[in-house]
Amino acid sequence: MTRPHHEAPTDLALWSLHCFCIRARSNPKTVVRMDNNGKVLLRCVGGASRESLVSSGIAANQSQLALLEAYGLVTIEGDVITTSFPVLGPAQIAEVRDRATAAAADVMPEVVSRAETLVGLLAARDLYASGHAVVFGHALDGVIWDLLRTRGALPGVELTIEEPYWRGSFWAVYPGREGSAGTNEINEGSATLVMVWDDETAESLRSMAAEPALPELLGSIEARDESTTLLGLSGDHRPIPIIGTATEDDLHVASGALAETVSSAIPDGTGCRLIFEEAGLESSEGDATVIFTHELIWEIAALLAGSGVVSLPPASDLTSRLFVRMSEPGRIT
Repeated sequence: MTRPHHEAPTDLALWSLHCFCIRARSNPKTVVRMDNNGKVLLRCVGGASRESLVSSGIAANQSQLALLEAYGLVTIEGDVITTSFPVLGPAQIAEVRDRATAAAADVMPEVVSRAETLVGLLAARDLYASGHAVVFGHALDGVIWDLLRTRGALPGVELTIEEPYWRGSFWAVYPGREGSAGTNEINEGSATLVMVWDDETAESLRSMAAEPALPELLGSIEARDESTTLLGLSGDHRPIPIIGTATEDDLHVASGALAETVSSAIPDGTGCRLIFEEAGLESSEGDATVIFTHELIWEIAALLAGSGVVSLPPASDLTSRLFVRMSEPGRIT
């Protein structure tokens, strides 16, 4: 498939920025968007000297470069500054997306069947409106990472002395994918409120996450006794699903089956890295796996929505974008 190319902005802060950094104390997106850091980082893809930055009309003082280095966004060797995370311009991301589209097509018949089973279980509990949240937020952008972590395919996310701000994968893409989604989580004990966001709902969900009553509401949930809960956030008192991961919860089992099907379309770390090499990009196996998997799950989510298997709630319906996950001890969330 040939996709149209777009002229990319000369400021990386205007690109689509993504971070797979579950334990982050500070998101590197914020640093990229400070001052003219986005221009510096784009100019330093492949390496650039301080002199070449100046000749390009891009000022970068010592404290600015020190911050970028502290966040692991550049490496500095002598006079050469090199951006140290994947930057996928129009031609490169088109190649990766074409590979993700082909991989999705290979598994879509089984994906549709698995997703229909999961949505059917929700509908039987009168929770059909939560289909998108659970299919995407728990199966595609949740359990699948557990499976890949078990394979040893993912970068570490636990903070270290050497990486105290964030750890994992960070990347920039242009153009961004329309309709891409993600999850934010609020933990209280063994209960985690999962919020499935997109560009239209991210800000509203951030406000919801700041509601003072939320920790107490989450702390009161008993997974053994309940399959739904009423959080009553923002005046909406409809139930949302509780998914137990430490037991044979039917929603978790069905989500696992869906995630297994999707994970079968993801090459091993070497295979993902080779996809990037063919697109003209150098990348670690972990970064390549994280980026390819995101493109794959976004492609599959779009196909499921287009086929009517799941329905995307209107942006005003925040409750349908929520569920509670009860985590087993030791699970990375």
